[in-house]
Amino acid sequence: MKNIIAAISAGLLLFGATSCSQEDVMNPSQGDGSVNITVTLPGDMGTRAFADGKTARDLDIAVYDASGKFISQPNPVTFAEGSLTATVSLNLARGVAYKIAFFAHDKASGGYAFDAENNTVTANYSAMGEKYNTDVFDCFFALYETEKVTGPVKANVTLNRPVAQINWGTADLKAAAVTAGDAYGKNEDGEAARLHTRISMSAYATFDMLTGDVTGSATNVTFPYLARPSKDESFPVKPETYKYVSMQYVLVPKDAETVDMTFEAANSASATAPLKSLTLSNVPVQANYRTNIFGKLLTSATDINVNKDPNFGDNINVPADAVEYTPDTDLSQGGDIKISATLTDGITIPAGLTQPLNLYVNAAVPTITMPMSNNAKAIKIVVAKDVAYPEVKFPRGAEIDGFSLVGDPASTELAKGFIFMVGSSSIADCPKTLKNFTLDGVNFDGAGFKPQYSVTTENVVIRNCSFLNCKDNAIGVQHVGGGSGQTATNYTIENCKVTFAADVPANTNGLYLLDIQGTLIVKNTTIENAPYHGITISGNPYNGNVARASKIEITGNTITGSGSKDGIKIDGEIEAELIVTGNHVKVSENGIRIKNSLDSNNLTITGNTVDCKYAKDFSNGEPWGILIINKTVAPSAVITGTEADNAFINSKGHNFSIEGVTASKTN
Repeated sequence: MKNIIAAISAGLLLFGATSCSQEDVMNPSQGDGSVNITVTLPGDMGTRAFADGKTARDLDIAVYDASGKFISQPNPVTFAEGSLTATVSLNLARGVAYKIAFFAHDKASGGYAFDAENNTVTANYSAMGEKYNTDVFDCFFALYETEKVTGPVKANVTLNRPVAQINWGTADLKAAAVTAGDAYGKNEDGEAARLHTRISMSAYATFDMLTGDVTGSATNVTFPYLARPSKDESFPVKPETYKYVSMQYVLVPKDAETVDMTFEAANSASATAPLKSLTLSNVPVQANYRTNIFGKLLTSATDINVNKDPNFGDNINVPADAVEYTPDTDLSQGGDIKISATLTDGITIPAGLTQPLNLYVNAAVPTITMPMSNNAKAIKIVVAKDVAYPEVKFPRGAEIDGFSLVGDPASTELAKGFIFMVGSSSIADCPKTLKNFTLDGVNFDGAGFKPQYSVTTENVVIRNCSFLNCKDNAIGVQHVGGGSGQTATNYTIENCKVTFAADVPANTNGLYLLDIQGTLIVKNTTIENAPYHGITISGNPYNGNVARASKIEITGNTITGSGSKDGIKIDGEIEAELIVTGNHVKVSENGIRIKNSLDSNNLTITGNTVDCKYAKDFSNGEPWGILIINKTVAPSAVITGTEADNAFINSKGHNFSIEGVTASKTN
């Protein structure tokens, strides 16, 4: 460590960075290395829309050693007018590894304070009070880490937002109940003329540039009454129907969480009481995501929709130095490859990659065939908006470690499902193992992800996907119960949507998750009209030697359907810590049923809302809003949560029941 510090003290020169490339004078006797980094902001400068990136013109920079010790703060960069890229040129000591932080924002706005020495960005929400309905507080961040500098370095870095964008849109600006009389008035477009809104929510004030995440605790932030955003801004969801009424940028964690929000409408900035007030619970937020809240905000308390959208812009950012694909391209070396012209033949990825491979699909490709092994080098397929998805094929017995299919949720194209099931007529072959497998932002048609009795899966992440017109479980996992010997370990399903075809079999679940080991997380997912159960989770009851999940977390999901049975059913998970919080359920039988799953493990069941409107008449002990039932006594389980810790709408008197469990209960 002393030698590293000495090398930094003796040999480090950090020259001012500029908005155009420059040649830094190097002193060979000091062993310096030239580092040139092209910094890119995501955004489409050709459109008029929030989040086009053009307001964040100032780029602050901080340099740290590999341990995170602050070294220097070079001169900031100013992005050229109309440009989303800038080149940063630094002269760094050889033999030392660095961490270089980039933060782009509009300094004049006063919205953020950049503290290089303490590796912190601080949001000033007070300064945002008069201008939050504009794009001036958009900001971007990236941390670039070098290996030990041994000579000149060139790199490309794309920044992403450490903030969430919260969008509020309404469809009733012209409603008679809004424009009649003197309350809001009417403008030349026939819309409420004097509408002002005030927003309150939980948000964070500080961001750590070395961890890339917020720090401290969230506090309540109130954005004061302000007039609507410019009418030139298009709301991200159905802009022909919904019009912007408010927009904020807030610091939130890089992993999804839910917060409560309050929306108030009045007719002036100095209003002392709102004309309309809405309180929304468990709204999903996440850094670098949009949260869209839309409906009839001014006239209805029930016609409200919330979704979380990962796409700030419509374009997938292809690295500037990506290589154009031709049939002669050597894919074994990995790297960034773009496909700009329609291909009549498919692509086969060779085995034994030497580096990660990223394929950017901007034109139709009929098939992409995986190798027998990718040598633990990640393969990512990124499909641009409105480009047809290629069929992805996995050879029989393939062992894939690191695969991602990334799409645009706003795309009009739909992908085929990944159905791996022995004996299935839909596929010829099955891989042997799929590890570190990710589906992100892909819309599927008719089928989803189903590795049953066929392939070992590990570390599966499915997020921001829609499974539309399903004729089977959107996600169906089952292994050990069939005696096949495969396993499934660590699954995360987040921010997805599931709908069903009219002719779907009556015993179809939305999510059917059996025998999953390790951690199982289902968050912020919407399941509509599942014929059977919305979410079924089970540990194999027929094999006592099978390892079960160690933690199951079911939070912030919405499950509805007048014909559906249980909304959330957990059965036989006697080893897992169970967390069932913040879910909204409206089905015909039990809203939430925890069955034969409490032994010595613990259950937290709080903040759930169960609407019993569709519930059948009470008979044979069921249905209940929330039912916790064991066949055998569980003497040492602890249940956190009672009826009072959950909400029940249209109650039929059977809200919360615990049977066969002598567990202690706490509030």
